[in-house]
Amino acid sequence: MKKNQLYVLTLLFAIISLGLNSCSKEKSFSSGGSGGTGGTGGGGGTGGSGTYFMKFKLDGVQKEFSGTTSALITSFDAGGTIIHTGAFQGIQSASNTTANLMGINVNDVTALVTNKNYTDALVGITVQGVLLYFDASGDQLSSMFVTTDANVIIRLSEITTTSVSGTFSGKLASLTSGASATVTEGSFRVKRL
Repeated sequence: MKKNQLYVLTLLFAIISLGLNSCSKEKSFSSGGSGGTGGTGGGGGTGGSGTYFMKFKLDGVQKEFSGTTSALITSFDAGGTIIHTGAFQGIQSASNTTANLMGINVNDVTALVTNKNYTDALVGITVQGVLLYFDASGDQLSSMFVTTDANVIIRLSEITTTSVSGTFSGKLASLTSGASATVTEGSFRVKRL
């Protein structure tokens, strides 16, 4: 899929949403369960109850970000089309919000629902599912920068008034460094703002 201005605008929205979310601090209460392996949802199951986390494997290396987690679900008018969006993030350390961060952005022309695969396909005027990762050095990798199919699958398993849970997987690439990575066995339970 060719990258164009639409992708850039969607990515900017994801970055802005995640940046706004980083103001809210939520600590992980416990490490939780390891979760099972998932099928079509794109990764492992969710961890123990009472825990906020974002965990995944990056090129086979386990990562867990629970220093700060957040979820924001909203909608906005994009030139006459209402876009429903969810921005979910996990940061390793609340003291550094520009490194070791995983962000997930889901967009749709209908309200967000559970048990639906959100992919990197265009829906209406937006990209449906976007993964955004800042590594330890602050290099930004995104599914939006992958030049071929990023194979993004984001599946929301629970949406409550206090939290959002789900699974995710996909490919990432850096626009500046040329680095690439594959995200597998992603799962999250993040606190709603």
